[in-house]
Amino acid sequence: MGAAEHSTFWLLYGQYGATMTVEKFRDEFLPKITMKTLHNWIARGDAPRPLNGILDTRDVADWWDTLRRSNA
Repeated sequence: MGAAEHSTFWLLYGQYGATMTVEKFRDEFLPKITMKTLHNWIARGDAPRPLNGILDTRDVADWWDTLRRSNA
C-alpha cells in the first residue's frame, strides 16, 4: 500500500472497524442502488468481493482508491 492507500484504509478502519457488512457498505458508499444491483456489481468485479457477507476494510479502501483514481 502506498501512502494515499494507507491513509484511506486507516480512515475507514477508524470509522467502521476491520470489517463491514455488505448492507453497511451499500448504505455508506452506494445508497441509491438496490441490494440486487450491488450483488450484480460484486459479481462483475465492480465492487469488493465479500466473504460470507462481510467485507474487509482493506478491500474497501483499495476499491475506493481505485475508483477515485479512475475518476480523476
